[in-house]
Amino acid sequence: MDIIAPFWTFMDNSQTGLILYNQYTNGSVLQQATQDINSYFPNLNFSAEWVFVATWYEVAYYPTTGTKTTFQVVLISGGEKSFVLMNYGSLAEAVWNVQAGYDTINSFHYFTIPGSLSSSASGVNSTFSLSSNINVTGRWAFQIDSGPDNFKFKGHFYPIPGLASYRSLDGSSPLIYLQRPFVYFGKTYNYIYVNHNGHLTFNSPFSSYTPQRFPLYGSRDIIAPFWTDLDNRQNGFVLYNQYTSGSVLQQATQDINSYFPNLNFSAEWVFVATWYEVAYFPTTGTKTTFQAVLISGGQTSFVLMNYGAIASTSQNVQAGYDTIDSVHHLTIPGSFSSSASGVNSTFSLSSNINVTGRWAFQIDSGPDGCQFKNRSVQLGDFFWSDSNCTQKCTCTTSGVHCITKLCSFPETCQQTNFQFLCFNGKSA
Repeated sequence: MDIIAPFWTFMDNSQTGLILYNQYTNGSVLQQATQDINSYFPNLNFSAEWVFVATWYEVAYYPTTGTKTTFQVVLISGGEKSFVLMNYGSLAEAVWNVQAGYDTINSFHYFTIPGSLSSSASGVNSTFSLSSNINVTGRWAFQIDSGPDNFKFKGHFYPIPGLASYRSLDGSSPLIYLQRPFVYFGKTYNYIYVNHNGHLTFNSPFSSYTPQRFPLYGSRDIIAPFWTDLDNRQNGFVLYNQYTSGSVLQQATQDINSYFPNLNFSAEWVFVATWYEVAYFPTTGTKTTFQAVLISGGQTSFVLMNYGAIASTSQNVQAGYDTIDSVHHLTIPGSFSSSASGVNSTFSLSSNINVTGRWAFQIDSGPDGCQFKNRSVQLGDFFWSDSNCTQKCTCTTSGVHCITKLCSFPETCQQTNFQFLCFNGKSA
């Protein structure tokens, strides 16, 4: 069955609420649709020729007659292009599961809006109403006229198809020569490896399946959108591609200038690595999809980390980046916690640039940090300088400053790759 489901659950309009529909072939509705689609999907030069609007207005759940839930689906077409908008208003708290998204015959193309089949689907904190994939709160937009062969595009993902890495446990791609040099915190690289366990490295492949907390204070530059124990031998693909012209560069230019205004940035090269429906080890059959997008123009470089459906796992996950000696590093919130995976994954449901499921970072350079016992410390980092965790030290713009401060209950003092930290439970 082909199905579009803005809010699939047990509803009852027999006593309250209305289910309304209309279609338009001219007038202001088409003008608005044209404007909206060109805003959300630039460079298409789209012109709406037809709009169909279906609205579930203040409809009740069954059997709780009197509850009121309002949402809408808008189908838009012009020529061979078609889109769907899903708009969410007030969503009453539901006791039933809710599925939102779309599916096709044999599920060749499908999408599930984050929050489906979870407690965050309805109520005042509904993910549907409070989030978006096009930065318009309560609205979700998808192009649905076609999809890539064999692969399902996610709303905020860059193109998924590309060269597929070998099927191997704890493996890596072959050495990939970059079509443009890539600057990573002051170092220029000309090749890269896509490692199956959710990370990118530059100087050599990296097989580690056990994530470690950043900062590592190690000897490796690493970009890790989702470092954990993955297995692409039976299902899923590890794919990569690079672009030096065309619509992908145009999209990258637009994205970076939106997230980092005043740079007047122009993308010259884009590298896309996608872990598509890859399983965890040893739970073959689970499906997790995420992506790292490297973007460069001149001496300026960025990484986007895009997250789709993240299967639940009890394994630790580290997401972010790290550099040699951890002069610069970042950990995405949710790493090494239960909120790293599953339908409520912080990676998929949150963002640092207000695009749900996407995280963006400039990684060509960073501010100078501090020195402590001949080791570099990133600006803003803190640590305890003694094994009893009595002296908490912070790297500030004027140097390392230490104060007397103990771990809070029930934290314990534990040694890390650099000095000591207070952890609530095991440091992993």
